[in-house]
Amino acid sequence: MKRISVVVSFIVLLSMVLAACAPAATPAATQPPAAAQPTTPPASSSQPVTIDFWYIPFTNWDTALNKIIADFQAANPNITVNATQVPYEDFTTKVATTVPTGQGPDVLTPYHGWIATYQKSGFIAPIPEDVLPTSQLKNDLVSAADVLVFDGKYYAVPFYMMDYALFYNKDYFAKAGITTVPTTWYELEDAAKKCTQRDSSGKMVVNGYYQLFSQQDHIIWKNLLIQWGAPLFSADYKKALWNTSQAGYDAWTWFTELTTKDKVSQPNFNDSAYAAFYTGQACMIIAGPQVIGQIKSQAPDLNYGTAPLVKGPATDEAAANHNIAQYWSFAITSKAAKDPAKYEASAKFLKYLISDAAVKTYSPIIGALPPTKSMMSDPMYTEDPYLKAFLTGLPYSQALFWVDEQGERQLAIDMGDKVLINGEDPKAVLDWGTAQEQALLDKYWAP
Repeated sequence: MKRISVVVSFIVLLSMVLAACAPAATPAATQPPAAAQPTTPPASSSQPVTIDFWYIPFTNWDTALNKIIADFQAANPNITVNATQVPYEDFTTKVATTVPTGQGPDVLTPYHGWIATYQKSGFIAPIPEDVLPTSQLKNDLVSAADVLVFDGKYYAVPFYMMDYALFYNKDYFAKAGITTVPTTWYELEDAAKKCTQRDSSGKMVVNGYYQLFSQQDHIIWKNLLIQWGAPLFSADYKKALWNTSQAGYDAWTWFTELTTKDKVSQPNFNDSAYAAFYTGQACMIIAGPQVIGQIKSQAPDLNYGTAPLVKGPATDEAAANHNIAQYWSFAITSKAAKDPAKYEASAKFLKYLISDAAVKTYSPIIGALPPTKSMMSDPMYTEDPYLKAFLTGLPYSQALFWVDEQGERQLAIDMGDKVLINGEDPKAVLDWGTAQEQALLDKYWAP
């Protein structure tokens, strides 16, 4: 995932907004669905209506979204979608400063990790039952979408679904004499040592496995804890349990030692693990399927392969194979919900965005998995030589529930820097990180 800059001004503003909000709703995974919240009844209108749509312009998204919008408008001639690019680093700040005043977008594309904050802040509205019934969404969407449910209502639908798999450079494997793709973390460690290349002066030129906490590894390390048999949170998501077992310490220490001890990675070697891979500076990375799209556009001749995410040493099979699902989503703002015509049009747009037609439009362009169960067996994915590895991981994939995605992400980056760059003791850093995470949890769940 692309680097997120922490916007100080937004944090100040959001703290003011949250202070005035009601207590947060518990995510669907932690409580039974409550009674459906009342929503503005959508008005069935044949009159022209325009909805403002804000999106983040990632690699190849323009091509995919332009095609989707054109197809949607052709099928709904009375609805015009006015699409606006908003830079990644400015997105949440602009939402926080416009939507509460009745301005800004009607539909937007938040990362799934932002939904809890957006919902608590009142930026987004529940999806109206008249157009997309909750029962239908529950039946149609993959289970990773459960974190989008609050008080029994969906507040967004997934888009750009991904889990994690291993990307490896076939030419580097051949050069190192590696004939079998790693299936465990220990095998990956061994392969990474063999793949690491240095010049005559000892300078690293190819990372065996490029470890970068500001990108994928701020999430991968959490998956390792589960794969080692350690818990992340209590069942109600109110307690951080990272350092409550020896397995937690073992997983964190082992992972950071890929850089500090095994020397298969070098801090600050490249500011993008994805770019490091497709430019030949890394033999292996763990990443989502969006990298397939980047390789297609940036390095189409790269000789590479993908394989299922490597396993951990946990005795429980599900834990050993655990994977983390990530995705961007589409949500309707509270601004749109105040206008029945815009609310209905926005919901229709969301409904189209998770249709088979839309999914088949964007998947080949950006490289992603489908958000709906019906598409999982489609040959587009099952027969794709690169996407098959990601499908293998989906049965073991769960989405993380974030109380402060930007804050939690920055915490993981700080933890990585403390060990990889500053040389601090991994155990002490995990203790510190757990306490910091608990403070974020306490702030979110406070009345």
